[in-house]
Amino acid sequence: MKESKEGWQRQRYTATERRQWIERYRQSGLTQAKFAREHGLNHGTLVQWLCKARKESSQRKSEVGGFIEMTLPAAKVCKGWAAELAWPDGKVLKLSAGVPPGWVAELLTRTEGI
Repeated sequence: MKESKEGWQRQRYTATERRQWIERYRQSGLTQAKFAREHGLNHGTLVQWLCKARKESSQRKSEVGGFIEMTLPAAKVCKGWAAELAWPDGKVLKLSAGVPPGWVAELLTRTEGI
């Protein structure tokens, strides 16, 4: 919050700023409360942003039948898996050793919230 002549004033964030805060939180590995405290955010505000983002993501997913078209650069495919990512809802992503890090980063960015 910012201090004004009249006392404390609520900090306003744009939609872009809110998305950036959500992304920072998701990458932090911290609990919501700890992240909010360390970054001077109101914990309740962060919770609201996350709930709204989940609802919007769910709504987008249902609008397109759960599929999102993605165009990514071709990745080298090789035998065996170098990494496996598993989500709590059961989704699994297996990556071969030849997959370029930039490709993985782009894939994760594009599939965030799915």
